[in-house]
Amino acid sequence: MSVTFTAELSAITGYTFECGVHDNGITAHRFGTFADAEAFLIAEMDANGCTGHLAVCGDEFCQEDRMFILALEEAPAPEVNVSVFNAVHMLGLLGIETTNEHGEIDLCGSMSGEDLMGRVLMASAVNPADAGVAASAVRYQDGESTPMSVAEATSTSAVAVAVEQRSLTVIDCGRREGYSEDRLADLRELAQFCITTGRTVQWA
Repeated sequence: MSVTFTAELSAITGYTFECGVHDNGITAHRFGTFADAEAFLIAEMDANGCTGHLAVCGDEFCQEDRMFILALEEAPAPEVNVSVFNAVHMLGLLGIETTNEHGEIDLCGSMSGEDLMGRVLMASAVNPADAGVAASAVRYQDGESTPMSVAEATSTSAVAVAVEQRSLTVIDCGRREGYSEDRLADLRELAQFCITTGRTVQWA
């Protein structure tokens, strides 16, 4: 799962399809309404058993999967997509609360471009260089947790044991060195876009 930071939608000019995986996965279909796009997709599903045959990205896996409806904007905004773990990290750097009133992680929100820009500039100024975080793994069995290396957790023997014991192994892919600085630069670009266009920053 991931979280995407972007601007609120601009005017919608139409609808098309995408595989949802590749940048070149947007088809040439154009529909005036969401209902028309949905009706076409349902008809293709009924006739062919799937909608992957509409894929244009060239990926054989997408051709066996399903297509998604994509709204076409008049003025598309930059997008900053991060994993859930990295979203919690980045929101923390920006001083944005990630826990709701029920104590649950909440990774949805919005603010003005000016507010985000101020937070990005502050985070860039006060936080040390991101040294990165090594990947790690934890196995959960009968209420006990056992830390282990990723290599150990993904070895053939370890996977066999996990299956036999019905244990759960969670792998944290870590964070590369300099990641925070790169994402802050991306968020600064998004903030400037929102300031210029007068649109709100949103993330979910």
